[in-house]
Amino acid sequence: MDSQEINAFPTKKHDSDLEMVLRALRMSQLDGTDVSIPHYLHAYAELCRWHDLILYASRK
Repeated sequence: MDSQEINAFPTKKHDSDLEMVLRALRMSQLDGTDVSIPHYLHAYAELCRWHDLILYASRK
């Protein structure tokens, strides 16, 4: 992962960006069945943030 790819994913925020999840998952696909773990984990973390937001909103 180069610096341009790292900057494509902001980390300090309080909402969720599902378009970023799609972008990170697409970037995580390497040749064949190989996966870029940093990109995949970033997408997973963003999905967890989205899940938490949904749970919080449903409790109000």
